[in-house]
Amino acid sequence: MSLGSHQTNRINFMVLNIKKMRFIILVFTLALVCQHINAQGTEQNPQTAAMPKGSYKFKPNFVPNDTLYMRMYKNGIKYGDYNLAISAMQTLYALHPDSIKYLDSSCIMYSETQQYAQCILTGNKVLQSRPDDISIIEAVALSNQHVGRYPEALGLFQIEYEKNSSLYACYQIAVLQFSLQKPGEAQATLDRLIADKRSLTDKIGFSTNSNTTQQVFYKAAAENLMGVIYQNLKDNAKAKANFQAALIIQPDFVLAQNNLEALEKKNEGK
Repeated sequence: MSLGSHQTNRINFMVLNIKKMRFIILVFTLALVCQHINAQGTEQNPQTAAMPKGSYKFKPNFVPNDTLYMRMYKNGIKYGDYNLAISAMQTLYALHPDSIKYLDSSCIMYSETQQYAQCILTGNKVLQSRPDDISIIEAVALSNQHVGRYPEALGLFQIEYEKNSSLYACYQIAVLQFSLQKPGEAQATLDRLIADKRSLTDKIGFSTNSNTTQQVFYKAAAENLMGVIYQNLKDNAKAKANFQAALIIQPDFVLAQNNLEALEKKNEGK
């Protein structure tokens, strides 16, 4: 059965409209999908959504160098690892070459760990900036004394004594003067020490044969050293009197006991 031309045209028009509707629906669907995807891509974290654009900065969890090396220094002191503590101080000084405070700490630790050459080098550098620093003066003086630099040690102890009248410095001055073969000067220094009222109250440490340290009154120590000087000058009678004087002040003074015993045995052998 054949259709008329009018009916055929009507069918073609309907087919065309259906295709157009399908195309419009497809375009609209794609638009919705794209909008949803964009919305997901720009969704903000609720914790940062309120922050203005460009204000959020990542803050890494790190420790600044100064804090880190100070922790290393404190740990070294706490656990007796002085090499670690010294290394930390030297690193801080390298980072802050104008800050002498790191170098003076190294100097004291070098002295306490018997690294005498390093103590002298660092201490001399500190004293260029702080010539009145008593702790550094004494540390460098002792280090010079230990390595046999007696004139340098003597000069530093004399500076210390002039600044604070330290009995320790006074006693070391006498020891160094005797070591430099200046017995008259050493005796004059010891007379000054013996006359000081503090010499009967303050003490100095001496090593004993049992590897312990004995605390001795300065006056007893001075009398004992005076006896050693007289013994060196071949005046054994005065030497004996000084050793006995030391033992009257402190009867348990081991070094004076040994010196007196050795002198008496020597006299018996003649």
